[in-house]
Amino acid sequence: MKKYYLSAVIILGIVFFISQAAAEEFVLDYLEGTMEINQDGSWVEAMIGDTIAPDTQLNVDKETIAEFSSDNIRLTISNPGVYSLQDILKRKKRVSSLGFGTVIQNTYKYVAGNEKSTSSAVMGVRGASVQDSGDVTWMDEEDEQLSDGKDLIEKSKFKEAVSVLKEGFQDADADAEQEYLFYLGYANAMLGNNGKALKYLSGVKADGSEKYFWSYVLVKGQLLIDSLSYKEAFSLFNSYIKMYPDGGNAQVSYFLAGICLKELGREKDARDFFVRARKINPDSEVGKAAYKAVDKL
Repeated sequence: MKKYYLSAVIILGIVFFISQAAAEEFVLDYLEGTMEINQDGSWVEAMIGDTIAPDTQLNVDKETIAEFSSDNIRLTISNPGVYSLQDILKRKKRVSSLGFGTVIQNTYKYVAGNEKSTSSAVMGVRGASVQDSGDVTWMDEEDEQLSDGKDLIEKSKFKEAVSVLKEGFQDADADAEQEYLFYLGYANAMLGNNGKALKYLSGVKADGSEKYFWSYVLVKGQLLIDSLSYKEAFSLFNSYIKMYPDGGNAQVSYFLAGICLKELGREKDARDFFVRARKINPDSEVGKAAYKAVDKL
């Protein structure tokens, strides 16, 4: 039985220090793309290392990932638009009130574990390649560095895994590149490097047949929600539901898709997704969270 770990930063993204963080300054730690800061009414290009007050306006460009840190919390933004860090904190608090933290924390222990789909329809299409993936072995016949990187992840040596995987990725063939990107994203997420994790995972072109597909959906989807990219996160979870509409993973996907819809202002649709999540297993933690989420709409 493999062990899986939830990064401290992901937990901090769930257990918020809102009252403290709202009064603290943040440092821009990671920036992929372009972002501007409003300084005395003028927009100035942001640079890594900039100190940013919570009420400062930020203009986030398309295809940009920015990550900020304070003493108590890290924030990531990947959705284009104009925000302040206070806005981001408020949205994270609202999402947390729907049970997001509880569901993610209880689900992550299954990450990269049993990837077997419960959908007979999809199994019929995809055949033995998916049906046989119930016990994921991290290795088939693959290059040595990819195998070593997976072993290090399994031992929770995420920093070492990133180093090995980055080196191997440079010479990886086309078939192995996608797997490298996933595990680089996964390891960075476990280290709390959410911006880098999202960058790597955004390069993965998954079609649902991969052994790591549910892990990919869960980790990337959580990072997208955490960085306010609700539309993209909904699309990801909804695509999983269409392929694998039954079982515990589908229940989590329905619930997280419901959160995305709620934040997109589609409360009627959000209610429908929460109800579907609850129906799959009303007594599970996800089912209970879905029940509470419906009551808050």
